[in-house]
Amino acid sequence: MALTYHDKLFMGCAAVLALGMVGGGYLLGDGLKRAKAADRSVTVRGLAERDVTADLATWSISYSATGFDLPLSGRRSTITPANCAPISPASASGRMR
Repeated sequence: MALTYHDKLFMGCAAVLALGMVGGGYLLGDGLKRAKAADRSVTVRGLAERDVTADLATWSISYSATGFDLPLSGRRSTITPANCAPISPASASGRMR
């Protein structure tokens, strides 16, 4: 059984698509492994104690407002000085152990 030009073209496109999916799966898996390896944490072992003052803090905050009325939900999610108190360094201080 001889393959026609149309069949060869279809098989070539299928092969390119299959190779692309395999390569994409490999790259996605490798990226997930690298993200897991970059745990971004520090482990310290020992008996010494020392007070440490941090000069950088990163906080991730998420907020959502739900409702049946879009304008009402939008007003609930607006941050104003009346519903949000600033954090001063004195109120955020603490000892790190």
